[in-house]
Amino acid sequence: MLVDSAADEELKKGAIERIDRRQIVKRLMALRVSKGKSQQEIADQLGCSQSRISKLENGMDDEIRLGDLRDYLHALDQDVSLFVCQKDWQSFQQIKFCAAMIKRSLSQLVELAGDDPTIERGVTKAHIETLVNFVRVIVDSAEKLPSLPQMVPGIIEADESSDDSELNRELEASLR
Repeated sequence: MLVDSAADEELKKGAIERIDRRQIVKRLMALRVSKGKSQQEIADQLGCSQSRISKLENGMDDEIRLGDLRDYLHALDQDVSLFVCQKDWQSFQQIKFCAAMIKRSLSQLVELAGDDPTIERGVTKAHIETLVNFVRVIVDSAEKLPSLPQMVPGIIEADESSDDSELNRELEASLR
């Protein structure tokens, strides 16, 4: 609304910057509300005051301490994962890194199953569910491409020239 208004350009710019710097806290607040919890209930679980929760929810993303974020999410029966990559990585490199992490996690599940047929069945189901979800995500994304119908015959051809050695080194370094 503000962007389309006749408001001063500096005011617009400041408001947009403030909104951009509050993405995480807005999500936290929305998650709390969706779980039907009050600020006081979160504060009670964390052993702090309601005003501290209010301050967190009204602050800026860069003011949140990681420990506070973790604790707040745990109070909502949620967890947090942190994805760290090189600043100059392009989206496709990030996707490949995430795929390598998923491959690692699936391999851990296979190791967990060992020789136990019951666990193996569960791990097999997890693999199938992962595959179905990936296909669904990729198809949903690809369908938004205007040229997809023309590309379909060659879409399965893999790029054999791709060198993943740098990504593999980064993954190994992050796991140490």
